[in-house]
Amino acid sequence: MIYTGIDGNKSFSIDYSILKKKWQPSSGKGRKIYVIPSDRCLVIKKETDIGDLTLLKKTLSIEIQEKFPGALWDVRLEKGFYCLSAYRDFDRSPDAYSLDPEVFSLQRCAVANDFMDGWVIDLGRKKTTFVLLKDGNMESYRVVLKGGEHLDREIALREGLKEDEVKNQRELRGLEWEKVKEGLMRILGMVGANLSDEKVFLTGGLSRLKGIENLFGNVYRNRYGGAQTASAFGASLKYVIKDCSPDFRGGEVPAKDLRRVAVILGASAFTFLLTLYGFNRFEKTMVGSIRSTEKQVFQERFKDLPPVVVRDQLASISKEARFPMTLKLLEFSGSLKKGIKIFRIEYSDGSLKITGEANSKDIIEGLKPKKLKETPEGNYEFEVELK
Repeated sequence: MIYTGIDGNKSFSIDYSILKKKWQPSSGKGRKIYVIPSDRCLVIKKETDIGDLTLLKKTLSIEIQEKFPGALWDVRLEKGFYCLSAYRDFDRSPDAYSLDPEVFSLQRCAVANDFMDGWVIDLGRKKTTFVLLKDGNMESYRVVLKGGEHLDREIALREGLKEDEVKNQRELRGLEWEKVKEGLMRILGMVGANLSDEKVFLTGGLSRLKGIENLFGNVYRNRYGGAQTASAFGASLKYVIKDCSPDFRGGEVPAKDLRRVAVILGASAFTFLLTLYGFNRFEKTMVGSIRSTEKQVFQERFKDLPPVVVRDQLASISKEARFPMTLKLLEFSGSLKKGIKIFRIEYSDGSLKITGEANSKDIIEGLKPKKLKETPEGNYEFEVELK
């Protein structure tokens, strides 16, 4: 599987083997993961007692609309906490497989280079991004809207020089030019921590300044692609190095719900659900994620079988036993129409409860919902029971 991280006009691809769980740089192009610049998005990590993703999204939606009107957002729920990211002024490309907030891209780049604890500092043209890592996870971050261009402009004004002249001298002399050192120290000081004895992971074009290593305790760098492709490289690892970053893909049946149904209904029903929701009802962009979940669940349920050609194995297994609920689900699928999303499938006391949402009341009448209510967004949440 090839993933391509894209940061502006920079890109980096990796080829990932799901079976071997290994990756290597690739010259090809694959599923495109676009980096959302750190100054255009907000990332929040908070503890929560809510264990249901749909309920969490509904709970957060009102607060987000009030505080960040017009922002697009997504959230990932982990055990005991959630990661939320909202962004503005960033156009999603039509060919995007997913999006990646830049702070997570930088985090993954550092982890891939065996940097697990300390400051990741991305020194760019227009901004500087600080990400504090602990055990490979983001503890906090800060974005300062000052980078190489600000540094050149500041020195030009103070010295009465042209910015192009300052830039040329900066690239030639680096921190040997005291004005450059002073200006860079002012930018670094905005993080609110003394970095002189810290170990840091440096990325970005400005990190190549001559003599910059002398400002810190220990300096680490990106071994894959260099300083300016760090964010693109980190984005390409989004589905390889796991973290809590939202992916802005949407439309997925949560993996925990897929696992629940697989255990209860058996292999044939699980194959059916993957086919139904992976291919017929949701966007093609989620197929890769569902197939990954398919392998994971297969391994959990059939521990003695290798997760190779999973669907063929399931097809073979399904010939040995039939599950009546499969036929009911198949019949139910024929009633689904465009505009319907399925959020949750639960089995209890011999019946299936299917919860979903539709953008129109008319398109769910044929489903004969047991429960129906209008949401604050003007959609209709429903519950169908199959016995």
